[in-house]
Amino acid sequence: MQYLNPTDHDTYVQIARERGFTPRNIALPDGTRAFWLGAEDAKRVILFLHGGGYVMTADKNHWRFVWNLKKSLDQSGHDVAVLFLEYDIAPAAPYPRQLQQAAALLDHTVNVLGRRPSDIMIAGDSAGGNLVLAVLSHLSHPHREIAKVELAENLRGAVVISPWVDFDSRADSMTFNERKDMLTAKTLDRWAAAFMLGASTDPYNRPLTAPSEWWRGLKVNDVLIVAGADEIMVDDIRAFAKKFESVHPSTTTVIAPEEPHDSPLIFRMVGISKPGRQEQAVSSWMAQRI
Repeated sequence: MQYLNPTDHDTYVQIARERGFTPRNIALPDGTRAFWLGAEDAKRVILFLHGGGYVMTADKNHWRFVWNLKKSLDQSGHDVAVLFLEYDIAPAAPYPRQLQQAAALLDHTVNVLGRRPSDIMIAGDSAGGNLVLAVLSHLSHPHREIAKVELAENLRGAVVISPWVDFDSRADSMTFNERKDMLTAKTLDRWAAAFMLGASTDPYNRPLTAPSEWWRGLKVNDVLIVAGADEIMVDDIRAFAKKFESVHPSTTTVIAPEEPHDSPLIFRMVGISKPGRQEQAVSSWMAQRI
């Protein structure tokens, strides 16, 4: 399937053609790219990390969701642009390659593009939500294999949509929501094996397993966690949110009734044009804080 899917660059060019803007990207020293949605001199920047189990490139509906999110923020009077990370995918690029790339993009945004951390938000869905949490972990507890990122102040905010917080697929919701969601526990197990490729698990890749104190003093102001009540990972996400909120009280958690995993993506994939509660929560939360 990986060989049949377009690259992130190819999908970006298609979206640019659909939306009528000129494609523009930045390249990091190791060749990693990130793509602009919006003006490069916008006051605020959202770093977006896409989902796909770490084994798939971004779906065109990721781009459409992020474009609509930026448009809604524009309409609210905000000057904002998005940098959409093109990270390498597993199993060719296993953990911790994606964390290395996401951390490097944040460092580049601050130290090369000259953006203040307080003007930056970081967001991601599913595996991208896992990656957002890994970046937050790295800022407070630098990963020994990845260059440290120094911030003079906190990031403005972080958003995780249906974050993949554990690779142990034994939570009750894995069973009682299996007929309501598009994901299955077996699929998650396969993706996790491809992503880890025999590496040891740790709080960076399995954030639910980190003790509460791990999350104290994070380099981020406000955090939003959203999920669907009908997704198979909802029990894990609820457990993570409870632990996270206990030491980072400026956290908002929204569990959307009767919604599956990652509804901003899934609804578009099945032709539902009206934004669900997860997407509404993200748009509203960002509009109030960005």
